[in-house]
Amino acid sequence: MSVKKNLLKNGIATGVQKAISVLEQLILVPFFITAWGVAFYGEWLTLTVIPAMLAYANFGFGSGASSIFVLRYAAGQSQQASDAAKSGYYLITLTFLLVS
Repeated sequence: MSVKKNLLKNGIATGVQKAISVLEQLILVPFFITAWGVAFYGEWLTLTVIPAMLAYANFGFGSGASSIFVLRYAAGQSQQASDAAKSGYYLITLTFLLVS
């Protein structure tokens, strides 16, 4: 297959995915509002947004720690590389505990 055909198929698939997502929201929002009521749906919507936003927030601690680890290990500084890996692990754990 040619590149043009693959790009066209990918574009069509992306468009169908977006259309299904829009239809899903247009159908589910009124359903939930009628089934749960506006107040409960608003609370549920607010509570589901918080974990979603945290999932999108990438602080880059893991990438930074892994980059420092690789650079120091490649330079023969294995103790500093180990310290960087441990610091990154502890920082990610602390951030997770503070946020959750």
